[in-house]
Amino acid sequence: MKDLTRIEQKQMRHLWQERRERLQAAGEQQEAPELNDNGPSESLRETLIHQAAPQADQLVLVQSVQAPALSHSLIDRGLILAQIEVVEPLICLTKLDLAEKRSTIDKVARLYRELGYAIVLTSAKTGEGIANLRERLENRHSIMIGEAGVGRKSLLAQLDPGYGKRGKTEDRVLEASNGASVRCRLSSFELARGLEITTLEEIEMACLLGLQPDELRYYYNEFREFSGDCANGECLHWRESGCAVKQAVANGEVTKSRYQAYVEILQSLAP
Repeated sequence: MKDLTRIEQKQMRHLWQERRERLQAAGEQQEAPELNDNGPSESLRETLIHQAAPQADQLVLVQSVQAPALSHSLIDRGLILAQIEVVEPLICLTKLDLAEKRSTIDKVARLYRELGYAIVLTSAKTGEGIANLRERLENRHSIMIGEAGVGRKSLLAQLDPGYGKRGKTEDRVLEASNGASVRCRLSSFELARGLEITTLEEIEMACLLGLQPDELRYYYNEFREFSGDCANGECLHWRESGCAVKQAVANGEVTKSRYQAYVEILQSLAP
């Protein structure tokens, strides 16, 4: 599992300190997890993903390019969840054969790769990208999530045609980082070539983050270069005047689709 950098440790401490102060104000107690140079302590690892699969070290975000249409906000929710859960994310775009313009999908892939995220482009119908996906799943225990209809089962069938006979399914209630109960269906598979995959089904991505609106900005790393120049030190980069992040979007220095996804998620978190 990838270690947290010193900057990420500082960011995590900041978020937990704010959360602890809110809980104390509400008459509750919650201890912040200890962090050290080697990464998060075991207390931080007891998160939603590790409740589902204690050995998980990779979060596979399955998102179709069409039917249903590609959603940047769903991808970003998954990437944020991976940061919260301290697992490596892997974006997996499916149904590549349905893409109206391949150049558009290549542009999306380039965007996330330039941000430092791994991404694979796949088609269960043509088999494109399946070998690349299998390689990235080998010697890992992966959690696979995605909205209904994105093609998780088709991917599993490509990875192992007999996957249905190699898994077990159970209904579970997991606890999100904000204490909320999250009901889901877990299916665990031990596939050919040693692939270990757990799928989370019947779960809404919007339920998983458990963030306050003023925490979301810390999970968009490309904002950091500009946020220090905002007129408001507590700027949410939304409705405020003098926002350097919004100006960076207008100047093309921050990708518009990522900013729009940020605003969409922020609106869903707003009370």
